[in-house]
Amino acid sequence: MGLVLLAAALLGPPGAEAVATSTGDRLSSPILLPGGMRFDVPKPADRPRRSSGVALVAALRYAPPGRQLPHVQFARYTSSSTHTASDGRVAAVFEQRPIWLVRYTSVPRRPASAVPPRQKHPPATTIPIVAVDVVIVVDDASGDVLLRSEMLAAPALEPGAYLL
Repeated sequence: MGLVLLAAALLGPPGAEAVATSTGDRLSSPILLPGGMRFDVPKPADRPRRSSGVALVAALRYAPPGRQLPHVQFARYTSSSTHTASDGRVAAVFEQRPIWLVRYTSVPRRPASAVPPRQKHPPATTIPIVAVDVVIVVDDASGDVLLRSEMLAAPALEPGAYLL
């Protein structure tokens, strides 16, 4: 029920056109994240097909536990993964693809490697808690989630900590 209410609040009434109109939800500076994920500022002529609310609803399934609100921004995505085309040239799997970048910053997480191999549930005080940033990429054209990634958060830095 709560998810339905959240979706209704984000999407508006049925039949309403989902178009992002504010410039506040557009990436303003390029970001390069570990693993070669690159997010660029959308071109001035780029208009999202979906709203940030639609992207957020798609990303909720992959969101970390808790009640933290994410940063949702329209951007262009280039992946570090490559493929070989039929003509033999190597290209990025996603290159300058319009997407919605959904970022949760400084999410507390207990790393799986902190649990000793023979101990299923060690005392909570022996497991360190680290902060991670969770990145979810939602394709603007299809509304599908393209990837979810976690990386150690930069200590005491704002969401744009990885600015180029």
